[in-house]
Amino acid sequence: MARKILFFTGKGGTGKSMVSAGYAMAQAEKGMRVLLIELGETSFFEGILTKGPVGFEPKEIKQNLFLAHWDGYRCLRDYIHFLVKSEAITNLVYENPFMKTLIDIGPSLAELAIVGKITSGVRSVGPALNYDLIVVDSYATGHMLGMLRAPVGIAEAVKFGPMASQCRDMIRVLRDSGITGYFIVTLPEELAVTESIELYNDILMEMGAKASFICNNIMEMPVDSEDLEKVIADDQVEAPLKIFTQYLVDKNEMQAAQIHRLEVEGSPIYKIPRFLHGTSQEIVKDISEVAKSWGYD
Repeated sequence: MARKILFFTGKGGTGKSMVSAGYAMAQAEKGMRVLLIELGETSFFEGILTKGPVGFEPKEIKQNLFLAHWDGYRCLRDYIHFLVKSEAITNLVYENPFMKTLIDIGPSLAELAIVGKITSGVRSVGPALNYDLIVVDSYATGHMLGMLRAPVGIAEAVKFGPMASQCRDMIRVLRDSGITGYFIVTLPEELAVTESIELYNDILMEMGAKASFICNNIMEMPVDSEDLEKVIADDQVEAPLKIFTQYLVDKNEMQAAQIHRLEVEGSPIYKIPRFLHGTSQEIVKDISEVAKSWGYD
């Protein structure tokens, strides 16, 4: 049974997939049995974390680290199979044109199936998920909120019966800080930070949970600000070097200002430096080394 479920989300392009993979790898190397789940139509991790295709069934790609790719259709089919205990009946129900139409016109049903599958282990529903930690490379901002709201919306619409009971159980898990946590991956840039703060507030309002921020791709300065200012003020320094030095000063000030905006929210902030070289696999490994020092309560 998973002790914790951690959702990684954020504005598109902030590197949340690489960060979630690095975090999962760090925890696996500490000895935890970790399941890394990626959501969406296509697999980002195929070719990065594993050479072969990433399937619905978890596959061990590294000691203690398992990888799976889930979408609403397959999660719903898995749940139906668990209920009826028959592959033939599952196919009959799942391949029914009415069922396909129902999923297509009601996207919240697919999102509900994903939330149900992710939380199934701690709710003791469906096939066992025998992992210490589930790390979810989740959807970007808007889609993430839609997924979290799916069980809430259905629970409000359907007051009685098994579906209502299951939805209330999912909501309980999503709102239990002892089970579920949320990481918002951002960049030290104004638009990304603004969207991240809005997402933080939305998760707080919807789930009653305080998300943690991960500020990715921070450019570390080779020297301190005072030395940079001396270079700019030195008449002996050539103009191109002064221009570049001014860029470093401005970049440093901008990063500091955006990180300060995140600090105002009073939530933990984890920082990842910009890695200027290396393959995707090497960058994930670099992130994992940084993530080993993080705590998460």
